[in-house]
Amino acid sequence: MAYRSDGEKFAMLIITGITNFFGLPAIYVCYKKKLYFPFCIGLFTCFTSFVYHSLDSVLWSSFYIKSQEWHKLDNIGSIMCFITLMIYWMDNLQQKDKTTYTSRPYCDLDLFLSFSGLFLTMLMQAHHPWYLQNTFTPILTFVFICGVKNLLYRRARFNKGYMVKGGLILVLAVICFIKALDENQDYLRIYHGLWHCGGSISSFYLWQTIDKDREIKGLNVIKYCKQQRFEFSRVLSEMVTLKFISKRELF
Repeated sequence: MAYRSDGEKFAMLIITGITNFFGLPAIYVCYKKKLYFPFCIGLFTCFTSFVYHSLDSVLWSSFYIKSQEWHKLDNIGSIMCFITLMIYWMDNLQQKDKTTYTSRPYCDLDLFLSFSGLFLTMLMQAHHPWYLQNTFTPILTFVFICGVKNLLYRRARFNKGYMVKGGLILVLAVICFIKALDENQDYLRIYHGLWHCGGSISSFYLWQTIDKDREIKGLNVIKYCKQQRFEFSRVLSEMVTLKFISKRELF
């Protein structure tokens, strides 16, 4: 769509720009669960994606930096969201001594893997952000690592309820993402907007799929903290009304 009416520009701004804020409840969950690295990545992705899609909607070429650079940053953030989720699904433990482990939200190994993933992602996106292999290679690399860890070492403490709920929504979101790859067939980028909404809502549940306070048979694991549970509608309502600030739940 080389030329757009003012109405189409406004519609695309809502569909592809504003829909990024559906990710805020998932970001809030990461903060409350002390997953600070994923929390920062989530904020970064939400902001860069909003700016890039807003510029694309109103046909602006730059805002502080060029639109193409915002796209590159958006890709880096989106890829890292998947990588950090794969690391979270490894359910790694922090070794305290030879026989004791602690079940921390994000242990030292998680941070090492996260920065390694960031290095790989930035390198590949610097090469070319539009090549799909530069998007999928970092993600599939960590999908493989996560799979090997769960199959050959120790299965993560998955919560089936949250996994099924988040997984089903993610499947629908990925279908929308694939249909949105051909921009010429995605009028007003509706499918891409649905990808934003579905991916964000699924993330809210997928970031609650590991029961960090569950005991592990055969291992002496010190529980780090009591597992918190969140529901999307309630968190979204409290964020829209700013009730979570009045309750001082941010800190």
